[in-house]
Amino acid sequence: MCIIAIKPSGTNFPTDETIRTMWVNNPDGAGFMYAKRNEVIIEKGFMKLNAFMDAVHNVCKEVDPTDTPFILHFRITTHGGTCAECTHPFPITNNMAMLRKSHVITDIGVAHNGIIASVSPRDKHTSDTQEYIADVLSPLKRSNKKFYRSAALMELVANTADSKLAFLTGDGHIYTVGEFIHTEGGMSYSNSSYEPRLWTYNYPLGSYYGTTWSKSNTATTSRDGATTRYLMTIADAPSYKSSMKYHTEGGVELNPFNYAVDNKGRLYRYDMESGAYYRVNFKPVEKLPSWSIHYADSYETYESYTALQDATKADNPWDSYYYDYE
Repeated sequence: MCIIAIKPSGTNFPTDETIRTMWVNNPDGAGFMYAKRNEVIIEKGFMKLNAFMDAVHNVCKEVDPTDTPFILHFRITTHGGTCAECTHPFPITNNMAMLRKSHVITDIGVAHNGIIASVSPRDKHTSDTQEYIADVLSPLKRSNKKFYRSAALMELVANTADSKLAFLTGDGHIYTVGEFIHTEGGMSYSNSSYEPRLWTYNYPLGSYYGTTWSKSNTATTSRDGATTRYLMTIADAPSYKSSMKYHTEGGVELNPFNYAVDNKGRLYRYDMESGAYYRVNFKPVEKLPSWSIHYADSYETYESYTALQDATKADNPWDSYYYDYE
């Protein structure tokens, strides 16, 4: 799992503490982009937190950090290796050399969170995001320079990427695909790894900023019939490959992006309307990937679909597949 952090114009820049938390939870490199004078400036390839922080602070001295829209990205490696070239964001082009550059000035940039199973990276140095940009987004942009303003074309992007993306244009507008968490302060995040993870102690694997990681236990709290659990989406497992298939005994194929497992190997299905997971009472015929604490995120869960239906929620923090920050 990676995380996209969106800061629209008029929103306070995320604190250094939040940036550190996102880095700790997604430690395989980072980058950011911002709009300035009808251009998108991409700065990426930061493999050390201090280097990223210095770059952000320097840019915020040159532009108004409140008025300027930013998109930040923190990576966990899935394809392409842990390297500066595969960090996000990216310009939209089929030129692989441009996709690998750490400093780019362009008209539109994109950051991605998830695994794109609809493309196969051309080599071990290319990520699924880079391949998707070159194979899908680049020709889409050539056919319609403002494809991001078309609900139908953005639906096409949503269907082919089957994950989360955020686009920033030179005029400062932000467009997203997928479900984002919208906070009261105006920031939006592609998942909850902007929040500190407090794990119950079993035996430590390491300590980051005073937070103890535990391999077998996860912090759970009950609220309004829901339990907050740390789940790992099947598609986010480090061993997952797009060629892997999972089926029920009845032969129904499971979407690895819609199902997650907890630390005990129990299976949960994602409910789009509520933004919560509910536990299912079957196991796939194929063996599920091993659960990993480093690829898990915090979600509200219910013990059954019936319990989820019965639960009432004051509001829904999740957005639809398409959101326009204009």
